[in-house]
Amino acid sequence: MNPRAAERLASNALDCLRETIRAVGEGRPADQTIFALYRAHPNWGSRDRRFISQLVFSFFRWRGWLAELELNLAASLAYSLDSNEPHIAQTAIAGHEMPAWHGLSVAEKMAALGAKIGKTLTHEMLVPDWLTTEVVASERECKDLIESFQTRPPTWVRACEGHVDEVLAALQEHEAAPRRHDRIANAIACEGGVNFQEIRKQIGLFFEVQDIASQAVGLICAPKPGERWLDVCAGSGGKSLHLADLMRNRGEIVATDVRASALEQLAKRAEKSGYNIIHPLPRDTDPDGEFDGVLVDAPCSGIGTWSRNPDMRWRTAAQTVHKCAKQQIEILLHAAGFVKPGGTLSYSVCTITRAETTDIVENFLAARNDFEPSEFRDPLMAIHPPSSVLTLLPSDGPGDGMFIAKFRRKP
Repeated sequence: MNPRAAERLASNALDCLRETIRAVGEGRPADQTIFALYRAHPNWGSRDRRFISQLVFSFFRWRGWLAELELNLAASLAYSLDSNEPHIAQTAIAGHEMPAWHGLSVAEKMAALGAKIGKTLTHEMLVPDWLTTEVVASERECKDLIESFQTRPPTWVRACEGHVDEVLAALQEHEAAPRRHDRIANAIACEGGVNFQEIRKQIGLFFEVQDIASQAVGLICAPKPGERWLDVCAGSGGKSLHLADLMRNRGEIVATDVRASALEQLAKRAEKSGYNIIHPLPRDTDPDGEFDGVLVDAPCSGIGTWSRNPDMRWRTAAQTVHKCAKQQIEILLHAAGFVKPGGTLSYSVCTITRAETTDIVENFLAARNDFEPSEFRDPLMAIHPPSSVLTLLPSDGPGDGMFIAKFRRKP
């Protein structure tokens, strides 16, 4: 890239960052803002867009350490904290060459950046003040959690049963650096930008993009072929599709959600994937009868996704946590009525706050004495003994943070 092109890219990147900072301040997601800017500037090439995206998301990931600095310097330093090597446009933004800190640990980056800007930095500065009081963790665990937010996890795909080898081969052909999970045979991690649409055109619908923590939810549900399942808050159907695959497309899955558009997307995905056992149910309509298993993947504060969505930490308030918790217990108690005696009820949220996890479990069991904890094994790591609850940190996958609890209705 020549110097003039680098200056032009630097200017575009800073304009995009300013607009995204404004949008996040208004509560709008960074990725939607960036995609809208890309649509408005079709002349920006894929390499330019890749640099802009990395610069913007790096800024929000490290914003707590950089907020008081002039924007050009803050943006360039953020890029140094994440990138493998300097970029000529980064140099153009700062006006001089910047250090490369990518290979350092979070603690080492904290020391190096603090020395450069003459400021004492802490882990807690990287997240909102309220987080450490809301999570169930010791001081050391809080630091580990915050560190896990500072690295973007790989993109995970779930290969459908019987198609792992051809999915792996296609990912290798597209230079996705695929890596199978040590314990979950169908889970494959991919690095870098991958054009999954092109791979679908090549091999068909033999895989789904699904985070490893989300895949763990389906494995803990452990549905059997021929059973009847209810997926509450199904959204566009990622977990419904996983349940259908585990059930070998035999049985029935009723999927509900308050969003009609999400259910329409679910129906299209199920049809394209060849699953005829998934039946979306319109909003505000209760299903008939009882089920062998019910999954409640409840709306939540989304703190477990902060490693993928670093801007989200700056637009999530403590009030959101408690608002979600109130809704979660209401949904869980309602869903419990559809579990048949001897059946199971699974609860999952991509967050790790006390109010949305352990408090929900305690409140549910206090309200429904016809349910009891149901133990399961951690599908990701063999070291954990069986338990009826599981907290996955972003570093465990690595992937999203997730809390999963399982109950059994007494016969």
